[in-house]
Amino acid sequence: MRPPPWTADRRRRFVVTSFQATYVATHLVWTGVLLLGFAALVFGPTVYNLFSGGEREQVRAATIFLQLHTRLWPALVALAAALTLLVLTQSHRVIGPLVRFKAVFEAVARGELWVPSRLRAGDYPTVEAEALEAMLASLRARVGAAQAAAGRAAVLLDTLPAGAEPADALRAAITETREALAAYQVTRPPEASVADATPVRRDRHPRGFTLVEVLL
Repeated sequence: MRPPPWTADRRRRFVVTSFQATYVATHLVWTGVLLLGFAALVFGPTVYNLFSGGEREQVRAATIFLQLHTRLWPALVALAAALTLLVLTQSHRVIGPLVRFKAVFEAVARGELWVPSRLRAGDYPTVEAEALEAMLASLRARVGAAQAAAGRAAVLLDTLPAGAEPADALRAAITETREALAAYQVTRPPEASVADATPVRRDRHPRGFTLVEVLL
């Protein structure tokens, strides 16, 4: 059986959305552009000497490029792999919560106010998650109070004499109110996943920056 759509434990894929894939690809492309610019500034004079310098300068430039050829490419491959892993990890801690928030919004639209907005350990937008949870708590309290008040009024109306005109009109209004409020669930239904009962784990301190941010 598939887990409910609001469980944060569903986010087990390293790339959770196409947006994250685009985000990672954009970061890698711009990092490559920055590295190419850096390489042009560093090796530009050597390339010039290789094609336009004297014989001694050409020999020296060729020696430099041969040494770089044996050392640079393995280092570049390792750097690209590490950078890809780093950007994936960091973006997962930002874009993953966005997927979580979307699931919460969809649940609230269905009237499921009991859904928690908990994040995974290490996710970054903890302040936004706390604000969302505060909003949900306020909605639960107010809608729950309105539901309880409508229920009490309905019980009191049942004690009035049958056929009384004001009582019938009031009973109809309260019934309409109860039907509207019944669309919202302020408590967790029994069939909900037990995984949501785990406490919220939030890392208030970001653990690092991407290489692009460090370079900038």
